[in-house]
Amino acid sequence: MRKAVKWGAPAVSAALVFAWMRSGHRIIVLAGPGGCIASINGGRLNLEQCLDWNPNFASVGSGIGEYRSDFEWWFDGGWRPAMRWVKVPLWAPVGALVYAGAAAWRLDAMARRRDRTDLCKKCGYDRSGLPLGSVCPECGVATVAA
Repeated sequence: MRKAVKWGAPAVSAALVFAWMRSGHRIIVLAGPGGCIASINGGRLNLEQCLDWNPNFASVGSGIGEYRSDFEWWFDGGWRPAMRWVKVPLWAPVGALVYAGAAAWRLDAMARRRDRTDLCKKCGYDRSGLPLGSVCPECGVATVAA
């Protein structure tokens, strides 16, 4: 799991930063069944659901088009009798992904350091001088015999 976050978070963050930069001049739209629409424009991810959707009107698909928009920097959402929506600025998921990726890299570095030295993998207790297979006196985890 840590490897997926470690390598996936920077990749998804880079894609979102690219989408954010392009979203001032273009709109990316994905329309799904049941009146659900997702779009990126103006620095935001917009999720909308039309509640009085006509199932005979088939507009499922995606598209990219020219669209000039001012950047929006904060969250928005609401509902009307026939529609509800949520607008999330792209900096929020980028920030969360950068934080998660940095934490995964840090945890991985700590695990590698514990592997190189003779530290307990769970609590970091210095196990030098203890025989292999003995239980850690700090947390009770047994070592794996090499």
